[in-house]
Amino acid sequence: MKKNRGFTLIELLVVIAIIAVLVSLLLPAVQQAREAARRTQCRNNLKQIGLAFHNYHDVYNQFPQGFIVDANVGAGITGANGLMTWSTAILPYIDQANIYAGMSTGGLKIFGGTDNVQSNYVVQAFICPSVPRSANNGIRSGFAAGSPIPLAPAPAGANLFVVGGASDYITMRGIAENVGLAVSGNASTSAAQNLGAMYGGALSANNGTIVIYADGSNGINKITDGTSNTMLVVEHALRERVYRGGKPSTVNTTPPTYMPIVWSIFGVGSGSVKGVPFGNNTQALKPGGAANSFNFTGTGSGNCVINCTNGVDEGYDVAGPYSFHTAVALSANADGSVTSLSENMDMPTFGKRVTRAGGEPVSTE
Repeated sequence: MKKNRGFTLIELLVVIAIIAVLVSLLLPAVQQAREAARRTQCRNNLKQIGLAFHNYHDVYNQFPQGFIVDANVGAGITGANGLMTWSTAILPYIDQANIYAGMSTGGLKIFGGTDNVQSNYVVQAFICPSVPRSANNGIRSGFAAGSPIPLAPAPAGANLFVVGGASDYITMRGIAENVGLAVSGNASTSAAQNLGAMYGGALSANNGTIVIYADGSNGINKITDGTSNTMLVVEHALRERVYRGGKPSTVNTTPPTYMPIVWSIFGVGSGSVKGVPFGNNTQALKPGGAANSFNFTGTGSGNCVINCTNGVDEGYDVAGPYSFHTAVALSANADGSVTSLSENMDMPTFGKRVTRAGGEPVSTE
């Protein structure tokens, strides 16, 4: 009687080795497919945000202002009577009217010593699924009593904190420093030719009795460079941890205390684009004037603008967009379209895409 022959140990090991090789070949393809799906969702988020901006414009004849802040100023800044950002203003237009209705008139009201939790909700339209974040809400951001507040006339007179949901998108007020010089020959944030589509914002104190600055409205009529050529909202992801060149920074490991990282105060961090020097995660960002702060101005700025760092400097300015996609960052344009911005896009071309009325010809790169 003939015996059935089983696998020898060598044959079994060969089969296992073949399976391991096949898995190793398939795994990158599976990971790429998953990232493609995540990037598509991120693109859809920006499309939804862009449409919300236009629906808001239909009602108010302008886009929302980047931020409207009225602070309580006494012995330092002790709170805010209202803190409204573009991301709060568009909530009713992204199917989040219930969250908007639960907030105070004029946005967040912040009282010294009490954490504000009115915005502690996950808004999926503000979350890019490619971002390796462990939790999308319960994020605490603000200022400890006595700490300086960038752009404010006084330091914090009490603990001022917001606990809220995350956001991976910002608007940009314009260009400055190296980017401004490359595009318009002017390094000033407030130069007319450097202003972006979302330049308008307002900062006041004590129920409007002190006007610190007011920068007007953000209407489509001001975008004379063309709405399809002008960026409105871009990715600037995971600001809870400083990244540079695609990896967590090993030098600047903690973001500055003023880092606006929740959606209800994210618009306050919508600064101008300045660029940073090219570098990797082992090279420090230029230190600012206060402990644990950055400075992108002057020699701190550079020619790298896309996916260079998600750091924010002392004036709430940024190097440029930052994403966790391979080689690109996504942008919602003022006409509602969404485009991919290549990391290889040169600084002048990028800067021209930010400005609303610079009068420059824009490449279709």
